[in-house]
Amino acid sequence: MSIYKTYTEDDFGYWVFEMDNKLASFIASLYGDIKTKLDYSINSLDDAERWLINTYKIPAAIEALHRAITVDGFCRYIGEVYRKNLGGY
Repeated sequence: MSIYKTYTEDDFGYWVFEMDNKLASFIASLYGDIKTKLDYSINSLDDAERWLINTYKIPAAIEALHRAITVDGFCRYIGEVYRKNLGGY
């Protein structure tokens, strides 16, 4: 039995529908000056990368299940940076 859930197209639609609220909550939950650096610019991706590397020293550290909110939050953020800067909906 896998620990990973199989997601449906409806699950993805709900994930996208929640985007704005989840991103706002995620950014508000961060600590330190990273909050002020996440301005949806391409350069802010460098700040996000530095924060992740400094916070999670080894890849295995971010794989822990309790880090899922952080992983989801940064996935959402990175996607929104691309969407806003490259055009999209």
